Amino acid sequence: MKKLLLLLIFISAKCEDNKFVIGTWPHGFFSSFFAVLNNLDWCDKNNKIPVVVWDGGYYFVPEKFNGSNNAWEYYFEPISNLSYSEGDSIRKEYGAPNAFAFPHINPNQENRQRAHAVIQKYIKINPIVQKKIDDFYKQNMEGKKTIGIHLRGTDKCYEIKPIDPDEFFKTANKFKEEYQFLVATDEENLLKEAIKKIEGKVIYYPCYRSPNKMPIHCRSPNKAQVGEDVLIETILLSKCEKLIHSISNVSTAALFFNPELESIFFSSSAPQPEELLKQAEPSKKKKQEKKSKKHKKK
Repeated sequence: MKKLLLLLIFISAKCEDNKFVIGTWPHGFFSSFFAVLNNLDWCDKNNKIPVVVWDGGYYFVPEKFNGSNNAWEYYFEPISNLSYSEGDSIRKEYGAPNAFAFPHINPNQENRQRAHAVIQKYIKINPIVQKKIDDFYKQNMEGKKTIGIHLRGTDKCYEIKPIDPDEFFKTANKFKEEYQFLVATDEENLLKEAIKKIEGKVIYYPCYRSPNKMPIHCRSPNKAQVGEDVLIETILLSKCEKLIHSISNVSTAALFFNPELESIFFSSSAPQPEELLKQAEPSKKKKQEKKSKKHKKK
């Protein structure tokens, strides 16, 4: 009995030595999720036991949500049997220690399969969230051929040149005889436009959407709920037969969750360096004007 106890103590100490705590990457939901995924991939290859702690960021709230104080566990089950202890070193970086990061712009099949393998091994959705996914799927999608359409609105136009939504709708309408359409978007006006212009049946998950161009994590009455909603929409997109999309972390996540999902990708280019310089010119001039005014006062 004493030997067994000593063995258990030794094993426990060994596990603690191999513990690797992944913290909050304080950005959008799936940017934060990909940061976890990148580090999980590294843990898997380096015999580390991961623990995920989100104790800040856009989606953290002071009170419990879905039964947890850890924002990661609002949405997912614990990654391992270990837990965070005060004083543990926490890695709060997007890339893994070896600088690896999964490509998040239209990933190829190899990277989709690799990311999916990490998801299969480590990621399990919180049962509270999973029930909402299952209920919506059974009521609206089960036994029905569905094409997912992701329309990223709000602040995305500052990152890349937006694609005219009509291009998405024209493509969708080619499939109107055989499919219904699941529209996922963060902007209320884009949903209304989709309902108006898509000729087939349109379904959507009922959740908060921005009434203007403000990002939903900035204006939503419940930040933690926003994270749950975007996760649910993404999993539902991953259950479709096809996905019509442009560059976005939501679309990439759907492709990671289901590597067999057919991607209909609309390419969009990021702003060119000269355009970024032009955008920066007004703010540079203002700063220079302020400096000159201060100098005159002196």
